[in-house]
Amino acid sequence: NLFIAFPHIQLTNHSEETIKAFKNEMTGYPQVMECYHLTGHYDFMLKIVMPDMVAYNEFLREKIGSLPYIGNIQSFLVLSEVIHETAYTL
Repeated sequence: NLFIAFPHIQLTNHSEETIKAFKNEMTGYPQVMECYHLTGHYDFMLKIVMPDMVAYNEFLREKIGSLPYIGNIQSFLVLSEVIHETAYTL
């Protein structure tokens, strides 16, 4: 069983340099399955897959939360998967 979370990330500033740095940082982590740059209150939404809650908490604290431009993180944790599709019907 895998632990899946969708943390929403708010940056401390929105400079092109900071946004680029965050995107580059996230591409280096195999645990980050998806990364979306958003409009609205949060700047990014990630899909992170980990073995368990302890590993997720450690990853969030040590890898993401320690970045100097991270302002706020709100985690949404998956209780169960209802639908999972990877192909679009066009």
